[in-house]
Amino acid sequence: MLLTQELTNNFLYQFRTHQVKNIKSLLLSTCLLLGIATPAQATLLAYAIDTVSDQLLQIDLTTGTTTVIGDTGFADIEGLSFQRSTGILFGLDDASDQLITLNLNTGVGTVVGSLGFNFSDAGLAFDENGNLYASGDLGNSGLYSVNFLTGAASFISNSGDDSFDIAFFNGALYGVSDDCDSDDCLQTVNTLTGDTTFVGSLGGINVDEGGLDFDNQGNLWFVEKNENTIFQINILTGLATAGANIDCRPNNCQLEGLAIIDTTRTVTVPEPSTIAIFSLALLGFSFSQRRKSS
Repeated sequence: MLLTQELTNNFLYQFRTHQVKNIKSLLLSTCLLLGIATPAQATLLAYAIDTVSDQLLQIDLTTGTTTVIGDTGFADIEGLSFQRSTGILFGLDDASDQLITLNLNTGVGTVVGSLGFNFSDAGLAFDENGNLYASGDLGNSGLYSVNFLTGAASFISNSGDDSFDIAFFNGALYGVSDDCDSDDCLQTVNTLTGDTTFVGSLGGINVDEGGLDFDNQGNLWFVEKNENTIFQINILTGLATAGANIDCRPNNCQLEGLAIIDTTRTVTVPEPSTIAIFSLALLGFSFSQRRKSS
């Protein structure tokens, strides 16, 4: 079971400073610490680019509520992806064909370096090992690897149907494409060859541009520039299911790029050895209290 950090910190502070007044309250705190507690509720937040204002937005994926972070200083950021090891948000600006980073407090973008290719309708995604990939649907279309230190892109292949949004989960690269034989679709992409495998139709969504990313639970989320709706995509069938409407009031917005970060703050229940230590501490506390009262 997972416990809130605040509960744990409160228990440890009271124990260290001897603010526990009696054994009953200490027992209660210990029971809470060892698992009789409600897990913290997750707030699933994402970041996206509003192509109308070129601002970085924060989105609550459950409610669709958006918050303006600030102007990016770039004209056409499309792909977004978090580097998991650092929490840095990277973006691909296909107006200048540069890799950038974005400040989550101000929205301001900073150039990493030139990609060296002409990108259009681009996607961006880190895999679980920290490797960065980019995709292009127009211009120099296909799949690329990207050096996140310099921005330099290396062409892999354009042998499959082009994906303009990409995201990794469990080592597999997924992409949304409007180049499928029938409806716009979800597909997987081979990162060595660029070959694509059809998963399934999105279910009639007319895809232009948007953003794609997985949350920590393996749910695939998608926003489409013209739909103003948050979708979840079934990675087994490709079917997209509509969720909350995107609320950009008082302004209108069109979203591109999607990067999700899980803001749940939890700690893990102690292992059995830790529980034994707490039990000994309880016995010691009880004994000292009895001596004081005698």
